[in-house]
Amino acid sequence: MLTGSGLVDQAHSWVGAGENQVVGGARVAGALPDETLRRVAEEAGVSTEQAADGIARSLPTAVGGPTASGEVPEGRSIEELVREQPLRGR
Repeated sequence: MLTGSGLVDQAHSWVGAGENQVVGGARVAGALPDETLRRVAEEAGVSTEQAADGIARSLPTAVGGPTASGEVPEGRSIEELVREQPLRGR
């Protein structure tokens, strides 16, 4: 979803050992379907804006840590890695 929403450079920066580019909550909100963002916000007990901001802060770490070798761990997907991350800054 992120790469299809114009966030290709940011997403690629999170895989591997280089510097992670940041992405703002508004960009994340634009990349996610409205229903998905609403569901995440509801599950976290925050507003959709807070959910988008939390996802944006979590993405570089959620993807970057497990993919520091430059590859997604076998049997996993980037989406799974992201879903496992708690929303920070609630």
